[in-house]
Amino acid sequence: MRTILRLCLLSLMLLLPAGSSVMAQHTSPTDSVTLNTERKRGFMGRVCDYWNDLTTPQEVVNPIRYHTSLLGVGGLIQHDSYLSPLNYGGYRATLMTEVYTPLGKPLLGTSLHRFAAELDAGWALNPAQNAIFYSIFGNVYGSYLYKWSPAKQLNLFGGPGLRLGTGGVWSTRNGNNPGTLRLYADVTAHGTITYRLPSERWGLLFRLSDEVSLLGAGFSQEYGESYYERFILNSQGQITDRLYLRHPGSGFSNRLMLTVDIPLLDYATLMLGYRHGYESSNVNRIQTYESSHSLLVGFSMLFQNLHGRKNNIRYSPL
Repeated sequence: MRTILRLCLLSLMLLLPAGSSVMAQHTSPTDSVTLNTERKRGFMGRVCDYWNDLTTPQEVVNPIRYHTSLLGVGGLIQHDSYLSPLNYGGYRATLMTEVYTPLGKPLLGTSLHRFAAELDAGWALNPAQNAIFYSIFGNVYGSYLYKWSPAKQLNLFGGPGLRLGTGGVWSTRNGNNPGTLRLYADVTAHGTITYRLPSERWGLLFRLSDEVSLLGAGFSQEYGESYYERFILNSQGQITDRLYLRHPGSGFSNRLMLTVDIPLLDYATLMLGYRHGYESSNVNRIQTYESSHSLLVGFSMLFQNLHGRKNNIRYSPL
């Protein structure tokens, strides 16, 4: 037994130098020097590296944005019981712009930010054609959209958004209360379906989109209440006293659009489409609604901002 133990100890003593030599072979003098140098540099070394990367000229390329500019003209049906119990009919002109900007890739797919702004001007007559409604409204939209691609050329977009709007209607018939003012802010739901023809020569892009208001807040005066008496003669009058909760029963908005992008060879992309706009409210014994159908024409463009000193030297025409 003792002889066996002595043989084991002797074998261990013979193996230790060999193991030490193997470890020495794996740890080269160069690695040791590098490790010691990194430890000595510490925090200041990392700061110097960051400053060097910051001051080195970079080539910054932003995502490509899809931008549209549209002009619409169509018919309008308008009703405002504060001004008249009758329905007015006429025309509406619309200026509209949209911008879609990619944001990244979350869990459910590529995400985009949509910004849109529209300006509507209307002119409507009563059935007797002896009174006119002049109206102007402006709306700004912002939406966060998720993108799904169930097929190669088919894309689905959906997500929540916000809408801020204001405007008013002026009547040529009413003397004491000739106009109304509207203010509103809504949480919206946006959905879009796009399909592009699989052709480089005729790559038409078809787009169907809809934006619906869900919940928000708005301003409405009382029936028969005069703006002059409330806000000028009465110094205590405030807009916040006439705010109301907007929902599909008290205030509703819908924007439906169908467009097609038509490439004009390699010079531009023409956009043609149809737009249906609907607004309604029923609060403080005042009922309003507006329904318009418009034909759209405009252009769609792709924009990409190039930043950085390398791009300034490489692409600047000056």
